[in-house]
Amino acid sequence: MTARWLAAAGLAGWLAVCVGLVAVQARALTVEPLASGELMAAVDELLVKLGHEGQECRVQAVEPATVRGAPRSCFRVECPERVLFIKHDPKHDLGCRADELSAAFALIEARMPRELAAAVLQPLAIFSFIEKDAGGAGHKAWLSAYPWIEGATIGDVLEHMSETGFDLERLQALYSRIGTLLGSLHGAGVIEADQPIRSRASRLIHEDLHDQNIMVTPEDQIVFLDPDALSDPRWQTARLVDRDIIRFAIWCLTPRSVVYDGPCARDWLAIEPALADSFQQSYCRALVGEQQQAACVAEVAELLYWDKAFQSWLEQARYTAFVRDFREHFQ
Repeated sequence: MTARWLAAAGLAGWLAVCVGLVAVQARALTVEPLASGELMAAVDELLVKLGHEGQECRVQAVEPATVRGAPRSCFRVECPERVLFIKHDPKHDLGCRADELSAAFALIEARMPRELAAAVLQPLAIFSFIEKDAGGAGHKAWLSAYPWIEGATIGDVLEHMSETGFDLERLQALYSRIGTLLGSLHGAGVIEADQPIRSRASRLIHEDLHDQNIMVTPEDQIVFLDPDALSDPRWQTARLVDRDIIRFAIWCLTPRSVVYDGPCARDWLAIEPALADSFQQSYCRALVGEQQQAACVAEVAELLYWDKAFQSWLEQARYTAFVRDFREHFQ
């Protein structure tokens, strides 16, 4: 058995990218069964299976997360040789996702530049176990292990800047890197390259791209987290790329602090067009190349500003800015 300490930790820094993250060769993911029937015992058994038997590993519980309606426990595990992130999922069947994720990461490794492929976080292993409740009844649950990524999510970066002031130059660089990574991901799975953006399909869609799933490392590099929702590239019908673009726009081009906190709304609205352009330019350059970049940017811009959900978020931000201006004028 591994020796461990259990401590409590906040969710804010759940991750560690040594952006020296080196792309690992894609490998087939298999679901290994664990014999333990209790969560922490299953975590111990998982560590043994990952080669940490006899090592003193420090296990920190981070705040439980709710993912697609299901509560999950999360752990940071610091062993002598590496640091891991472990997710516990008592509801969603990750067993059926193993083959799908293996196919997705094989395609990512084959078609994306190595440094970009490494920036889509890949699970190290998936385990299943029969978790016993207080009454002794058992149900199947899942544990997945990932490298620990150091840094802050783009959502946390924006929240902090909403209080200290928006750094336009830094944000433009970050949004450009996000666009490059997303465009490269979509491009690696693209089906018909001559289709307009609204109709363009890819076998590689993240499906859950929001402000807490985009990590900013200490070196200001970008990593996409939580690949559990990655589309299965073996499906006969690929997904449209606009699913990821619109989700990104809703979560990251109008952060929550802007919508609900009037004082920073006007500052954000002044820089939002420049950030949208940084994202669009780099996304299209990665997706279609420089020769077709201008036409692609025009299509992405039209897609964003005609999308009802994104427009609604912008209108809320404009309204809070208007209210602030109105109050200042008549004070």
